[in-house]
Amino acid sequence: MPLYWRRMRVLLAIFALLFLATSLATPTRGAGWFWDAGNGLGFAAFAGLLYLTLTSNPRINLREHQSLGYGVFLITVLHAFWFILGDAA
Repeated sequence: MPLYWRRMRVLLAIFALLFLATSLATPTRGAGWFWDAGNGLGFAAFAGLLYLTLTSNPRINLREHQSLGYGVFLITVLHAFWFILGDAA
């Protein structure tokens, strides 16, 4: 398994654990789980974009970089449509 995907799995596991821990610790704070999950997707997308930007150098494996870029793009699209899909208006 490529190094990028191992790191992405770790990032997603940390995201899930932090979301679960904050939901259990303070369930009445925040704007609700739906809003918090959408914001979490945005933070994950931003972190992925930063990672792709900071690790880009001439010696990287372009196929792995492109695959991870598609994954980050998918998370970004999910973040963009998360609130539209959940809007009751």
